Amino acid sequence: MENQSFAIATSFDRAFRGIGEYAVMTMQLYGALHNMSLRFDDNPVLERPIAWHRIKFIPKLFAEGFDFVVWMDADAVITRFNVDVRSIIKPDKDLYMVQHEYNGKDDPIPNSGFLVIRNTSWSKKLLEEIWQKKEYTNHKWWENAALMDILGYKNLVGGVRNLNHEILAKVEFISSEWNYLPMHEVIAEPIVTHFAGLSRDDRLSQLPKTAMQAIQKWAENTYPEKNDARPAEYPPRLGHGVGVC
Repeated sequence: MENQSFAIATSFDRAFRGIGEYAVMTMQLYGALHNMSLRFDDNPVLERPIAWHRIKFIPKLFAEGFDFVVWMDADAVITRFNVDVRSIIKPDKDLYMVQHEYNGKDDPIPNSGFLVIRNTSWSKKLLEEIWQKKEYTNHKWWENAALMDILGYKNLVGGVRNLNHEILAKVEFISSEWNYLPMHEVIAEPIVTHFAGLSRDDRLSQLPKTAMQAIQKWAENTYPEKNDARPAEYPPRLGHGVGVC
């Protein structure tokens, strides 16, 4: 696993830039700590809603030669930096994601806001199948709805539940600490905090503060006595376009 390459990636448009840049700051630090390359696109061109961009962006990263892509939505930030995502990887699984259970009674809801996906023919086929689900182009869950359909969670998108066990055999549902939704659950020390479901104003008020607090906490724990040993500018300034780290 140490020899396999990882990219950590996201994308966002101009309207989301004030949020996405803070997400990227945490991703940049995480990537530096765990030997991962950062890729982000803050000017994506797409004929569908921006949430669909990952379905085209991830294959481009596969084409660059990355063995795994860690995808985070732009309204998610890393809040704990000491856990390497490689620790969740299993040899027989190609897709890793969280599914949320809100009250213990409803069916769990797979959430594509945080994904780890392996560069395999299976993954490429799955992404293409998601893209072909044009009926979900403007669904409230966009590409996530298409993925739910393919996995067989059709009851969540207006159909009848019929789990696709052949595809699910390659999926690993991971701890919700990797995609913590503060609106719906309580986790003491999440790894990734995802502000999904909030208004844009609430995201703008909460996400930057959470990102900066997480980075500050990391810096204080890493350099408890020698504050002058911290990077001169952390988080660093970000440029625009497709970012590379």
